[in-house]
Amino acid sequence: MPKLVSELAQGKSFSRSAEGGELADQATRTWKILLNTPNESFIISDVVGVNIGDPLGSANPIPCVSLEARADGESRLVRIVTAQYRSTAGVGSTDPGTLSPLSRPATYSMSTSLTEIACWGGSVVTGNASGVWSPAINPAGDIVDGITRLEPVVTINIEQYSQGDMSQMLGYCGMVNSDSFVFSGLTIGTHCCMLQSISSQSVVETFGNSTFRGFKVTFGFAVRAHWTVTRSGYEAIGWDIAVPLCGRNIINSQGSDVDADTLMYETKEGKVTAPLTLVKPGSRCPAQVTLAAGDGGWAQVRAADPVPLNDDGTPRSRGATPPVLINRICIQPEMAFGSNFASFGIRWFA
Repeated sequence: MPKLVSELAQGKSFSRSAEGGELADQATRTWKILLNTPNESFIISDVVGVNIGDPLGSANPIPCVSLEARADGESRLVRIVTAQYRSTAGVGSTDPGTLSPLSRPATYSMSTSLTEIACWGGSVVTGNASGVWSPAINPAGDIVDGITRLEPVVTINIEQYSQGDMSQMLGYCGMVNSDSFVFSGLTIGTHCCMLQSISSQSVVETFGNSTFRGFKVTFGFAVRAHWTVTRSGYEAIGWDIAVPLCGRNIINSQGSDVDADTLMYETKEGKVTAPLTLVKPGSRCPAQVTLAAGDGGWAQVRAADPVPLNDDGTPRSRGATPPVLINRICIQPEMAFGSNFASFGIRWFA
């Protein structure tokens, strides 16, 4: 144990800056230590009573981030110890630097970009006023495809210390949330958030009298709302896809909301026979287009484009509401994410 330990008043300093909109407090404390012998060894934190992570004081609890000992000039028995204190960026009322890595809250960043996605509906604008969102069809009842739109995607990167590399969670990449949950102040709907990536990097740091060897783990999440029209109305489907219920083949059967002109009837010499008789009722047949024959009567030709269908496969009437059924289909595996991504072991600030 050194012979003498004395804190130097002239070695104290404090500064505060707010450059770039960031508040930063810095402080310095200095001690003079007199050794018993020139080669005497000592533990800095034990001698001065300060460890990494200790707060400066109750009035300004910024944490100690470094301890340094150096010789005082040419003296062989005197050492100068300097402790540096600095505020740490983070979330919450407590400076993260005063907390152990095992309990320190995660930090996060967010960014937004645009991506092009398929679009099966929209609202007709008349006189600068937008109408109700509805499926994109033309007056003849044909589905208008090939429409795309720009959709914002929010990328959330969450970083925290972990004793393990979180490799056990790599299999969850690509999964979407099965539950609606809240992250910070954002409410995220079902299937609107996807675990995009997990990365880890080995780190070592000291806190108190302990050395922590572990990993800096970063979780990447992608959030998109993807508001669109489906058979349930106008809703946010997230990473699901909207699929119009249509096809070039139909179930040849009559019923409610069925377009009779699209059904396949028996013909003779290229004309539809009377009375109308379905070809193989209830069977799978090509969708038809009925048109007038040149010498009277009616003829049918195979439809060139997919036609809207009902749930039972029959051709949907153009007068039905809605005229096209658009299903919401989940194409990614799902799991419960939990509030503030609790299912991934994220430590959130109090």
